[in-house]
Amino acid sequence: MPTLGIREWAWGRVAEPGSEVLHYRCEGETAVEGMEVVIDDGGRATISPLEGWSEQGRVGGTYGFAASETLRFNGRTVHVGGAVDESVFYLRFPLSTATGRGWGERVRPGAISTWWMQPLVRMCVTTPHAPSAMLPIFSGPAIDRGSRTLAWWMGAR
Repeated sequence: MPTLGIREWAWGRVAEPGSEVLHYRCEGETAVEGMEVVIDDGGRATISPLEGWSEQGRVGGTYGFAASETLRFNGRTVHVGGAVDESVFYLRFPLSTATGRGWGERVRPGAISTWWMQPLVRMCVTTPHAPSAMLPIFSGPAIDRGSRTLAWWMGAR
């Protein structure tokens, strides 16, 4: 995101026996920062910098934005499964270690502001004075998408 100086960020959470392990990594225009948070069974959190970060392989990429198949940091190896949600700026995928499972996301905020994405973004974002007529299609549960959209278009806003 140009105004924030964020090129890309990623995070993940894996439930391990006896702990939750989270990682956060932000790539700015000029620096990379990251941390690991380990929360034990007693609720105590230990925060450490991400050290020895490396990525191998490729997962996703249908729209040009991919994640790495294997992440290594702080002596851990995390495997990334196939993307379950994918776009030009966002990926969501399952994570696994030898003993745990979880979820992760990777976001490239600048990709959402490209000229060709703006009409699509406007369809999914509401504004107080000019909400998109397409908003009911993209918001709420899929099960009632049709009736919700029809009600919107018939004037029951």
